[in-house]
Amino acid sequence: MSETAEANCIDMKTVKMQLLTALISSFLIGCAASDNSDSASVSIETLEAEFINPPQSAQPRTWFHVMSGNMTKAGITKDLESIKSVGIGGVLLFNVTQGIPVGPVKFNSDEHIELIRYMARETERLGLSFGVHNCDGWTSSGGPWITPEISMKKVVWSETLVNGGRVDAVLPQPDSFKGYYEDIATIAYPSLPGELENQTNRPKITSPQPDLDINVITDGIVSVLRAVTLLDGTEDAPGRLDIEYAKPFPLQTINLRFENARLANVLLLSSQDGVNYTPVKHLALRRPGKDDWGNDEALSKPVTARYFRLETKVPLALKEIKLSAVPSIGNMWGRTGAARTTYSDLPPIGSAASTSIIDSSSVIDLSAQVNASGQLLVDLPDGNWTIMRFGQTSTGAWNLPASEEGIGLEVDKFSQSALKVHYDAYMTNVINAVKDVAPNAHQYTQIDSYEVGAQNWTTGYEKIFEDEKNYSLVPFLPLFAGRFVDSADVSERVTWDMRDLSNTLMQENYYGYFKELANDDGLQLYVEPYGDGPFNEVDAGGVADIPMGEFWVNRFGNRVNAAVSAAHIYGKPIASAEAFTDIWDVNWKFHPAYAKTIGDANWALGVNEFMFHRFAHQANTNVKPGMTMNRWGSHFDRTQTWWDGAGAEYFKYISRGQHLLRQGIPVNDALLFLGDGAPTTCPEREKEKSIPRSLNFVCLNADVLQNRLSISDDGFTLPAGGTHRFLILQDSEIITQASLDALDELSNNGTGFIIGEPPQNLAGFVQTPAEREAFATQVKNIWARKTVSTRTEVDKQGWRAFLQHVGHQPDLEIEGDPDALFAHRKSGNKDIYFLYNAENNTRSMNAKFRTSGKAVSIWNPQTGIIGGVNGYSVEDNITRVSMQLKSQESAFIVFDGDKPLDETIVARPVKEIARQPVLSPWNISLDPEYGTGKTVQLQSLIDWKDHEDADIRFYSGPAVYETQLNIPDAFLEGGDRFILDLGDVQVAATVDINGVEVGTLWKAPFEIDVSEYLQKGQNKLSVKVVNLWPNRLIGDAALPDLDGFTPDTWVPQTQMPTWYSQNEPPTLGERRTFTTADFYEKKDPLLPSGLIGPVDIVAYKASVK
Repeated sequence: MSETAEANCIDMKTVKMQLLTALISSFLIGCAASDNSDSASVSIETLEAEFINPPQSAQPRTWFHVMSGNMTKAGITKDLESIKSVGIGGVLLFNVTQGIPVGPVKFNSDEHIELIRYMARETERLGLSFGVHNCDGWTSSGGPWITPEISMKKVVWSETLVNGGRVDAVLPQPDSFKGYYEDIATIAYPSLPGELENQTNRPKITSPQPDLDINVITDGIVSVLRAVTLLDGTEDAPGRLDIEYAKPFPLQTINLRFENARLANVLLLSSQDGVNYTPVKHLALRRPGKDDWGNDEALSKPVTARYFRLETKVPLALKEIKLSAVPSIGNMWGRTGAARTTYSDLPPIGSAASTSIIDSSSVIDLSAQVNASGQLLVDLPDGNWTIMRFGQTSTGAWNLPASEEGIGLEVDKFSQSALKVHYDAYMTNVINAVKDVAPNAHQYTQIDSYEVGAQNWTTGYEKIFEDEKNYSLVPFLPLFAGRFVDSADVSERVTWDMRDLSNTLMQENYYGYFKELANDDGLQLYVEPYGDGPFNEVDAGGVADIPMGEFWVNRFGNRVNAAVSAAHIYGKPIASAEAFTDIWDVNWKFHPAYAKTIGDANWALGVNEFMFHRFAHQANTNVKPGMTMNRWGSHFDRTQTWWDGAGAEYFKYISRGQHLLRQGIPVNDALLFLGDGAPTTCPEREKEKSIPRSLNFVCLNADVLQNRLSISDDGFTLPAGGTHRFLILQDSEIITQASLDALDELSNNGTGFIIGEPPQNLAGFVQTPAEREAFATQVKNIWARKTVSTRTEVDKQGWRAFLQHVGHQPDLEIEGDPDALFAHRKSGNKDIYFLYNAENNTRSMNAKFRTSGKAVSIWNPQTGIIGGVNGYSVEDNITRVSMQLKSQESAFIVFDGDKPLDETIVARPVKEIARQPVLSPWNISLDPEYGTGKTVQLQSLIDWKDHEDADIRFYSGPAVYETQLNIPDAFLEGGDRFILDLGDVQVAATVDINGVEVGTLWKAPFEIDVSEYLQKGQNKLSVKVVNLWPNRLIGDAALPDLDGFTPDTWVPQTQMPTWYSQNEPPTLGERRTFTTADFYEKKDPLLPSGLIGPVDIVAYKASVK
């Protein structure tokens, strides 16, 4: 069959009847149409009508970025009217300051709040939904109203070694940020051998780099915004630090801190003579904060040498270095919450000789003997004593990228009272300003991806810890400094309790309390539940009203599964995604066809709402393409050449798909339990190699395992519905009693299978020998059951053999494509599958679906046409369906339980019988708003970039091609269907025949059915083609720049030109464009553009059944 044939479409008369029925149904239900994910299943007739004309609730939404205070009422109105006209359903306002010169509107000023009020009023008028991000910048929750006392906090400490007896000393105050410091506790314990070695054998640190300031990196200060010293390093000339000891030093631990060095790979070397060096290891990179990086390396055994060296092949802005002879717990920053290390990535905690382990019973609490100035007066027993003064200070994290008026410290994520201060300072201002003008539009707020680093303390943390965990944390405070306390096992258990509490505090007092405040104000909360903080991703997604992931154009998959999983296991109807995020390499080259397969893949991964990243507010309405988000984001902008035509069609495609993907409940065969530890990360489905692709899974957290999951005859069931055959355990060597009890109950009945290694230990410090004995017995009993297998057993047998052994039929199998991504929803007695073809050629697919006895049809979200299959058969409760998907085409395969399978419509095969080239001369008219407005004639089609006329070669915008074509009587009489094949189009086209618009094409193949529009004899063919902005931008780069605009740095200091701020036209001279990001130079290659063809009219004849 020819690629041009719509093989999965029924004949045109049937299509017309379906469309008429659907339109009548749509009229009858009117504006009440809504998503049905959390309600009773709708009838197939209603669903068909809503598919053709999806409700507004199914439309995509977009982030609306106001850049650097450049904001006007005229721009707001024009932006929102355009957003409404193309079928985007709502906006979420972000204020971002980065790289764009500063405009006149100051964040959170009266003028700013009034403009937000105006924007809300306009969304109300237009019937759009509206929301506001919770602070300036995109991460996370902070502002100038946050003082250090209510900011994010961390544990800091100082060490002093003393002899026993009368001690009268001033203890050094630990590191502090902006003068803020509060004591937690001061303790003493008998000094460890390594501590004495550190005191008596001090290093001499040098560098061949003469301007390196050694004092900066040895003063014990690591706070944000302190001085740094640059250690230069390149691939050919590594930078280095040389460390020399007077006698051999038994190195056990090394800590290094620096800023903004995500590519750092520091090599540690040792030498006995200072000449010949041996590599020891590359140091593990950690990230305590957004711009705070470093190494906390615990060596498995001491490396004894007089000389050490650190080498780097990238520049490092160094803040501190410390080498120690004291053994440290493995990854002490990650274990104590000073930096995020996902629980599954924590290395073994390590070990130490008994002489290098602190005995908690020997720890003396000296807090009452120390005054606020650090003066200590105490009598200690004879011997060497280490005194550690522990305190809290701000992490120094701030919201970003924010304006001068909106930037400030990040709020304490463990404190409700602190969060209330933050919420009231901006969100309450906005809510009070808009509630009377946008009672329906104002619907949501957001916490974006968490990018502000670690927090491991809050005021009163030690009291909360003792209340929650039933023991005092004070004797174990040395764990924060990496010391072993009591044993490696005890140290592991106590740090486990620390991370568990920090996760709980963040869920309850940040995400949970923010949701409570928002809900009390009538708003829903979007949360992107991932980042570099001390929390479990799925827990945070479960707190959100609408969990949101993100996917990037050039990083497939990215971070969507935590949001998808949270939506699934908590019964939330929408799994949103920050969609099509990008860096600078795509910019104005972005268009719907470029996006489609990326979006389709994420639909298959479970996303059912796109929140575009991004739409830049065009404060000046006189320029094109205009404002950008500096270097970020795919350009979903009303100034895009394709916006009104191809954009509107693509957005309708999205609406159709999202509406079907919200019907009923998702179907997933497996649950992946992430364990009880913290912090946990939900692996992405398409990247998880340990689970076969045919086994769709979502992540499961402890809360749902313990409180929402039940067992039935069909498997593991959630309250909202949905049954899962398999519960796969990950990182469950340590487990809570509550989770073990849940596994005990779930494994005792039903047909669900648990797969995982048996747990080895109960979680937490407080447990009795009797509890441990009962735990071991319970584990043994559970893993003796037939419904429980170890991963080792499954891996040895092989997943395919195991699944066959337990009688599991894959939900979907595509012949020749075992790793195909797909989505499956079940709504009442309807099964809805989503498939897509990522290839650039037509694919014939033979698929087996785990359903039977239901009529099947193929729903095309691009056209809205519901068609038949190429063929079908049934065997063993499996329906085999053959179909064809064109290049980058997608489809919903819908099984209707109200109709028997034999009512399935089989599409009649069609055959190409004739092809008539369109060879007439073409007149091309350029749009005067984008160029000169000239009209030229072409005897044959040509790529614009190859045209001799610079006005065409560098043209960007719409151009109308017109020609006459003569259709012979015999040509029309011989075929049933007639397809206009435009050949190569760069990048979109709207077809008009004889003055009637036929439709818009925005992806290959650029083919459209013109059967109802052609007439015998002469026909006028008009094709409006749009290309992309780069060609005009490249052409303008060679012309004088007269607009007075200069891009700024990351933190802009200059002012936007007056003409822009006052919404006046610029002085462009010969140029035709203005944009705030210079992505192109005059020597850059031009992009293919225009109608390139060849153009044909193709006649098809349907076969007779």
